[in-house]
Amino acid sequence: MTTAVPTHAEALAVVRGELARQLAVDVELIPPTARVYELPEVDSMKLMAALVAIEQRYGVTVEQSAEVVHLTIDELTAILVTTIEGQRA
Repeated sequence: MTTAVPTHAEALAVVRGELARQLAVDVELIPPTARVYELPEVDSMKLMAALVAIEQRYGVTVEQSAEVVHLTIDELTAILVTTIEGQRA
């Protein structure tokens, strides 16, 4: 578990990397502007596995809803950083 609050850029790299790992694609195929549902090879199980791995890395729980698939990777990262800041305050 990482204890420091990451910058947006640091968290974005982690989110993109974990999504790429779970989807078994190159990280370059996970642009910050892509919506989650647009990602190659995405399905609900892979997405959930990526989100759980990210939460475990930072030791937080991000509120998840069906609407997460409509977020961009950048928006998802912003929610993650805000959650980390809130849970560590």
